[in-house]
Amino acid sequence: MKPGLPDPSEWQSPSPIVTPAALDEASMAGKQVGAYTIESLIGRGGMGEVWVASRSDGRFEGRCAIKFIDSPQLVQRFSHEGRLLARLDHPNIARLLDAGATEDGRQFLVLEHVDGERIDQYCHSHQLSTEARVRLFLGAVSAVAHAHSHLIIHRDLKPSNVLVTRDGAVKLLDFGIAKLLSQDQDPAAATHVDEIALTPECAAPEQLLGDVPSTATDVYQLGMLLYVLLAGGHPLQLSGSRADRIRAALAGNVPRASQFATGPRKRELRGDLDAILDTALQSEPNQRYPTAAAFCEELVRYLNRQPVNARRASAWYVTRKFIARHRLSVVGFSVAMMSLCATLVFAVGQARSASTQRDRAFALATRNASVTEFLGMLITEAAEGDKPVTVADMLTRSERLALADTSGSPENRAAVLAMIAARYGSLGDDAKAARLLERALALLHRSTDDSLRSRLTCAHSLSIASLGQVEKGTRAIEHELEHLESDSENAAYCMLDRAFIADNADDADNALKFATSALERYRAAPRAAAADEGLFLGAVGFGHHLNLRNVEADAYYRMAMNKYAELGREGGPDAIAVRNNWAVIFDYAGRPDRALELYDETLRLVTERNPGSQPPGYLVGNRSRALERVGRYREALASYHLAYELLGRQHNVLGQLYCLLGLAATSQEIGDPVAAADYLARAKAMLDPGFPAPSPPWMSRAMVLSHMPARTAAALVQGRVHIDAGRYPEARQQFTQALAKQQNKWVLMSATWGLAQIELRTGNPQAALTHARRAVDISVSLRGGFPYSMSTGHSYLLLGRSLQALGERQAARQAFETSALHLSNTVDDIHPLLIAARKLATVSQNL
Repeated sequence: MKPGLPDPSEWQSPSPIVTPAALDEASMAGKQVGAYTIESLIGRGGMGEVWVASRSDGRFEGRCAIKFIDSPQLVQRFSHEGRLLARLDHPNIARLLDAGATEDGRQFLVLEHVDGERIDQYCHSHQLSTEARVRLFLGAVSAVAHAHSHLIIHRDLKPSNVLVTRDGAVKLLDFGIAKLLSQDQDPAAATHVDEIALTPECAAPEQLLGDVPSTATDVYQLGMLLYVLLAGGHPLQLSGSRADRIRAALAGNVPRASQFATGPRKRELRGDLDAILDTALQSEPNQRYPTAAAFCEELVRYLNRQPVNARRASAWYVTRKFIARHRLSVVGFSVAMMSLCATLVFAVGQARSASTQRDRAFALATRNASVTEFLGMLITEAAEGDKPVTVADMLTRSERLALADTSGSPENRAAVLAMIAARYGSLGDDAKAARLLERALALLHRSTDDSLRSRLTCAHSLSIASLGQVEKGTRAIEHELEHLESDSENAAYCMLDRAFIADNADDADNALKFATSALERYRAAPRAAAADEGLFLGAVGFGHHLNLRNVEADAYYRMAMNKYAELGREGGPDAIAVRNNWAVIFDYAGRPDRALELYDETLRLVTERNPGSQPPGYLVGNRSRALERVGRYREALASYHLAYELLGRQHNVLGQLYCLLGLAATSQEIGDPVAAADYLARAKAMLDPGFPAPSPPWMSRAMVLSHMPARTAAALVQGRVHIDAGRYPEARQQFTQALAKQQNKWVLMSATWGLAQIELRTGNPQAALTHARRAVDISVSLRGGFPYSMSTGHSYLLLGRSLQALGERQAARQAFETSALHLSNTVDDIHPLLIAARKLATVSQNL
């Protein structure tokens, strides 16, 4: 033990602060603190007092939490907490709303009030399964990983600092002793403050010894928290006195979770979870997961029944994991294999495989050399010119040169054309990509290179599916997959393309199934390009999103972007597409504010990487929608016009259609019905019987301007225009048609909003209430674990109006406050829905 530290037997839990300013609840309730009215005391502890309050000047409705500090020695650290929280913006971290000081100098922070239950109590009261507990815990790990990315460690992670709201969203509280990793402060002062606020039972060994904490410190505390959730109690609670428990923690004497747990959970914890917790709870920091992000990735691997890094990857272990993921396929395969002579088949197969691999390696080397030579020629030609060259110029030149060149083998020429097609695809020009891939496949008509033909066939299938030929593209890929069982590399890319088609069709089951299989085959391939792993990780993330598991989707996208960053490829075309798709999941989940941040960051990277070039049309179109949804309507109009122009150059007619619908919806929002009708008429003219109207593309080489098929999107915009014009029967018909035979939850929610509005305007509040409650339920499911949603705010606003019309004032007030809370966390202050929610909440308070 280090000199000067007290003996563990003398350590105590943080004691309540007793100062003249620490008034009792009765004396503070009802008092005014700045713009806030104090209501009731939540609690007191080592960092001060926390009270429930509400804002009284009309700028913020709903409850908030005010945190006071009374100890002079903690005032500086308290101010530091406010600066830290201001840097953090994550759906699983309680937001900082305001800060200030009272007239007598008491510092305070105004935080988001979380009405929730401790995470351990929530797991117990809801009787969550082991897998559900791990999935819930991911929200906390994701929040800590976000803090680590901002060089912030929490240092006091424990059950009381992690709450779960009534609708199942995790919220991380109390960054009171959080510390910047790069902070330069007096070590003696830091130790003094830590001794006041430290929770010994949850502290990492290095904290107990007074060493400098790191991200691994948070990993230990997260591991201890997960241990409590899974095993049903603290691992050292049976170690005698507090001093005994602290000594046991320092010695690393933490029993395995499966040994500590009781009942059926003992068996579930054996193996992977035991190994994961053992790694997280190592007494030496350098033996744990280095960051919360690494811990999160490990847990995601466990949930997906993939081998975890904490266990040695023996052949038998990896095989068991494969069987767990593909149980039915393995059973069928095993029955068939029993009838074969295994020894002979294996010997012959190995010989053929070795020969095939040699031939493929030679062909691949030749193709790579040809592509490299072509690129060198292209760069040399560009360098000899006097003018700057844009990406579009390079692609045009490369296409011309590749089509004119008849030298070399057909396979090498096809590989060059495929490379150019992939770049067109990443920019959203699927028409050109499909045309070049058709030329490439024609060159392979008499080729014996089946591997190259399979790869190009799958790529071409994705392109034509994105252009509307979904069934044809799907059949072609699935036909290729029947012949690729022994070719992990090609199977991986074909499965990835199949997953993209499933994404476009909103086919959640197949999206996740093919993406997960693609990632598995990619990692098994001996020559898979390292730079492509981000694409596969992103596809798995989107599959989770379609299955309404957005916390896991977010984790996979973070992994994908980390892979690109490790390779220095975060500004490349594929990374741009993956980041775009990451933004899409936030938009769909009702977080247009976060989506807009990602689109802006992506456009910045595109501009820096390709100065003077036009950005991808799909990216500008997606950003237009995010601008519209946060309430920046004038910016959205200009952005939609730019996207329409760019998409026209890229031959993306479907994208242009969605731009027209976006322009119509935005014009209607700003009160320009003439312009809205004009844009809508132009969009409808494109929707003739021969026009393809699949769900909009989602993934790489694609753009998103709506979460629904084109004809459905047009019907919903038309319905909104009819409502504003007072044509309610016509509006009802549009929304009813949109609902017919629809399973897309975004469509169901949007049409339900329209029907609720109609019922309110025609004097049927009870029917409106039914629609509004349905919209709330749908919007909550679409959040996929995220705590806030613009869609939930919109739904609660309609719910409040329905309740108000029925005379249920108290319930209406709560609905308006909930609406304002969700909207204030997802859209700009100028958004009409937020303004209306705040106004109605204020009025209902005064009734």
